[in-house]
Amino acid sequence: MRTLGTILLLAMLALPAGGCGESDKGDKTDSGQRAKKQKQSDDRGGGYLDHLMDTRRRAKEMSRNLPARQTVEAFHALKGRYPKDLQELKKEFPAFPDPPQGMKYNYDPRTGKIEVVPEK
Repeated sequence: MRTLGTILLLAMLALPAGGCGESDKGDKTDSGQRAKKQKQSDDRGGGYLDHLMDTRRRAKEMSRNLPARQTVEAFHALKGRYPKDLQELKKEFPAFPDPPQGMKYNYDPRTGKIEVVPEK
């Protein structure tokens, strides 16, 4: 009886691994194509390194915007509205940070959105 149970258990485990002929061909082709695309991406410098560099760029962008955004939000919390312009913001918060060299603030008083953008 124990042998019959072992045989049944092995048969059940072997079924999913065996699959049915046609889907095996598709799976091998799909995985081959995925491997080829990944190699092409790696050859172009893509993949993990590109993702890492993009993440670093976004983090740097966010850190430039953060002090200005926090100041705008503090004004909003105190006054219940966004400042009409950056001059009004600077009057309320004299320590408002200047943008990094070669950059400027782009401010929308309707939404309170402030960004650091390159000067042109």
